[in-house]
Amino acid sequence: WRECNNIMTNILKELRKSKGYTQEKLAKILGYSSKSGYSMLESGKVKLTISKAKALSDFYNVDIKIFL
Repeated sequence: WRECNNIMTNILKELRKSKGYTQEKLAKILGYSSKSGYSMLESGKVKLTISKAKALSDFYNVDIKIFL
């Protein structure tokens, strides 16, 4: 699980950075009240839920499977 989690967190970070978005922007898109919620997701401290994976795949226009 740890290796898969590291891959997913790297994908989250690289997608965000490649598009020029801040953690604050992604936190708002995913419904977090502050950037710390998204930051914990990107650092692997919390697991990505299916609903948040769907929101991210829609936002980035990528296949949801890259997050799972």
